Amino acid sequence: MGIINTEQSNIPPNWGEHLHQFKEDTIFLESIRPELLYQYPDCWIAIYQKEVVGVASKLKDVIKQLDQKDVPRGYTVIEFLNTKQIPMIL
Repeated sequence: MGIINTEQSNIPPNWGEHLHQFKEDTIFLESIRPELLYQYPDCWIAIYQKEVVGVASKLKDVIKQLDQKDVPRGYTVIEFLNTKQIPMIL
């Protein structure tokens, strides 16, 4: 397996930085999840650079908010804050 040549692909040259930031934003979201669930129950939420950049009851509205703020969709953590427990079969 070789090294990816970002000049000949669709991968941005600073993809590692974006991946690291996405990971940090995911950790941030998990660290404040209880507060977010309390503030925004059953809503979609968008986190970018450890900041809440969008909140709405519909995903399409969060996407509109990101576009209006020029927040890159592909590098933003977007998640639904579900207050209902979902049974899982393992």
